Order: sequence, then C-alpha cells, then structure tokens
Amino acid sequence: MRRKRMLFLIPMALISGLLLIMAFKYETVYAIVSKNWQIQDQFSLFNAGRGGMDVSITQGLKGGPHTMEFTTADSKNIQTPRIVLRGASDYPDTEFYSGPRGAEILRMMINGPSGNISWGGGGILRPDQGGSIELGDKGTPYLDFSNDTNSDYDARLILVGDDALSFTGTRVGIDNYSPIAKLDVNGDIATRGGASISSNNNNLAGVGLGWSGDQATIRMGGDGPGAKNGLSIREVGNTTLLKVDESGGVLNLTSDYGAICIGRC
Repeated sequence: MRRKRMLFLIPMALISGLLLIMAFKYETVYAIVSKNWQIQDQFSLFNAGRGGMDVSITQGLKGGPHTMEFTTADSKNIQTPRIVLRGASDYPDTEFYSGPRGAEILRMMINGPSGNISWGGGGILRPDQGGSIELGDKGTPYLDFSNDTNSDYDARLILVGDDALSFTGTRVGIDNYSPIAKLDVNGDIATRGGASISSNNNNLAGVGLGWSGDQATIRMGGDGPGAKNGLSIREVGNTTLLKVDESGGVLNLTSDYGAICIGRC
C-alpha cells in the first residue's frame, strides 16, 4: 500500500514542481512587461509608463493576422497604426502611415521582395542598376533645391509635360561652379543634331546650325520681326566684320570696315 502511494506522489510532485517553475517564469516575465507596459489582450501591448497608453504593439488593426503593428494615439486618443510589418513571408513589407484611425494614408513603403522604397503618389527609389530614383505616376513631379528656410526653392528641376524637363529659377553650370548665364559650359559642346538659337523678341526667328545630308549648314530666318534682317558676323566692340542680307533678290555683303576683299587682295 505504501509503495502504491509513493508511485502516486512522485508524478504529482513532478507535476507540481513543473507548474511552480512555469508560474515563476510567467510572473517574472509579466513583472518585467508590466513595469512599463500593460497587456491589453492576447494581441496587444500598451505603453503606460508616462501616464497614458501612448503607444502600442498589436496586430490586425490595419493588416491581417500576420502583421506586427506599431501604433500611436491620434488626435482623438485612439490608437492608430503608424508602422506595419507584414509577416508570413521571408521578405516582409514595411509600411508607414499617417492620419486618423480608419483613414490612414500610406506615406512610404519598403517592398520586401524587391527592396524598392516608394512614397507619395508614385516616387520610387530602386536598388537596381546600382540605385535609381523614379519620380512620377501623376502630376508634375519635381526636385527642389534651397540653401535657406525663407524661400520655397532656389532651383527646381520639374517635369513640365510629356518628354519635357525644365530647370527653373536658376543658372546651370556644367563643370562650372559660378555660371553667369542660364547655361554656362566649361568645356566643349557636341551635338548629334541641329542647334537653334531664337530671338528673345520672336522665337519664330533664329539661327540654326546643323547638317543637310553630309553638308554643314547655317540657316537663318523664320517668321516675324528680325527674320529677314540677314546675318552679321561681329567682333569685340560690336563692330560688324561682315553682314549678309538680301534686298530685292540681290545678295548684299557689307562691313563696317568699308571694303570687302574676296579672294586675293
């Protein structure tokens, strides 16, 4: 009889000891957790260390059951998702939100599988090709540059339309830190097509440098004011070396120097 009682008590003692160990571990963990946090339910952990439930770690507010969501109180003191980690994947997405509870706006996302960082209406930072940036999706995306806090921008690079990019509010220097014109190039310029220079008074009149087949051409004219006034070649001091124009079907060559020599003189 005593042997049977011992056989019964041994398992009971083992079970009781195991329960005590588990209870001790639970109380220790709970004490550590509850020192600065409150367990709201089996899904949520709230911070109450500074006198209020300011932030939390939870699940299922914005994403599904496989998410970890970091929340803060909105203006109505309702916990609202701000950072969402989507799990059940080896490459989870990370999402950043703003706005009130129930009307959160996705501001930025790190795509887990691709590594792309997207923001706004269509801006994308891609890790491919050594790192590339795409701005767009809708509207007129732009990059602003400013060296003070008082102006909207000092220089803006903006997409003004399909296949049209513009620098505004600035001078552009290429290999030049002190540009004195809208475009100031320190070096050679090469073009594979034509180069047209229009008049400030009339963009329909201008001079074009280009090619006609295998022959280099200088084309002048156009429509409107200045289009039929010919071509002047001038030196320093605005002195006309040669002016070429047409009048009544006659080609005129004139110069401020009075005499023009063609051939050996």
